[in-house]
Amino acid sequence: MSRLELSDLHVRYGAVAALRGVDLVVESGTILALIGPNGAGKSTTLLAMAGACEGKVSGRIVFNGNDISLHSPEKRTRAGIALVPEGRRIFTKLSVEQNLTVARAGRADRAEVEVEEIYERFPVLGDFASRQAGLLSGGQQQQLAIGRALMMRPTVLLLDEPSLGLSPKIVEEVFQTVVTLRDEGMTIVLVEQNAKRAAELADVTYVMRHGKLEGKGATAVTEELAQAFFSARGDERTSS
Repeated sequence: MSRLELSDLHVRYGAVAALRGVDLVVESGTILALIGPNGAGKSTTLLAMAGACEGKVSGRIVFNGNDISLHSPEKRTRAGIALVPEGRRIFTKLSVEQNLTVARAGRADRAEVEVEEIYERFPVLGDFASRQAGLLSGGQQQQLAIGRALMMRPTVLLLDEPSLGLSPKIVEEVFQTVVTLRDEGMTIVLVEQNAKRAAELADVTYVMRHGKLEGKGATAVTEELAQAFFSARGDERTSS
């Protein structure tokens, strides 16, 4: 079981309200996607879940019935919540294997995944185990970022823009990994720029705007995509 609940969650960065009373339930073994325009609060929601938000956070975050609102990022990781941040943020000067092993440093209190298990899931990482991570392709770096998160055997995986900067073929490979992890029982919260594709693979999809959840399900997603299309068309007319 890996149920995550947010109740009246607020985040402020100084005078800016990034989240304004978000109520959200992520059911165990599902993919929940958050879509919406830039600045809507999607990434902030993931950071708040992971305990890595630099803003002022208020409200409640409950994980498997336990209030973790005041827990440190490390304690949340040990409990089973792992974040794959936007931009991957791997250690570019370290080798692939060093990136994986450093993820479990100081975590002897939690069962860990062996490096070989990550290589079985992502064979290319095993092929390039000694290669400097900064020399990997974008898709390989994304696999490394996910593999690093999986080293701690999480039950909830928070993915922030995993398709960013990747080719369509590699994007599909990343999304297939996400679906496979869900099918294996993992709970996933996905923030994704590709709204249509995210909605297709998610069990539940929410639209965020201005720090609030404004819609859920197929109708809301259709409206979000329509607004994005007409906004883009308007930008084209303005620039022409």
